[in-house]
Amino acid sequence: MCSSSVAFIPRIGYLEAMIKTILVATDFTPGADQAQDFATELARQVGAKLHLLHVIEPIGKPAEDPDIEEFHLQLNEQALVKLNERIAQLTDVSAEFSVVLGHRPLVIAEKAHRLNADCIVMGMRGDHSASAVGSGVVQRADVPIILVPPKR
Repeated sequence: MCSSSVAFIPRIGYLEAMIKTILVATDFTPGADQAQDFATELARQVGAKLHLLHVIEPIGKPAEDPDIEEFHLQLNEQALVKLNERIAQLTDVSAEFSVVLGHRPLVIAEKAHRLNADCIVMGMRGDHSASAVGSGVVQRADVPIILVPPKR
């Protein structure tokens, strides 16, 4: 049984050399919070930088409907507030964040590529399976993906 603790990872030079940037995809659910905790501890142990990413899945056509555009702007602002709060709570870890409007699996994989991230960390669903987003990221990403199971 795998725990979401990474205390077992030794400070081995090759791990520190391999993992410099960790992309953490978050939707602010408890599973995503556990994935962030895992990624934060991993970053501490190997001296990596975290990048928290929240993707807002578009609804409708914002460019054609001012109400939809306003709704997306509100979601963006709410996400920025939450991510700012999370970054402020991190200690001993370098971190940054972004909020992007787009198709989640595609945006996560592309962001990892643009950041030159060494891995992506995401939470799993309560039934220990990858969500459709997680499965989509697995199909698109060109870096290792760590799926963190929920605590039992």
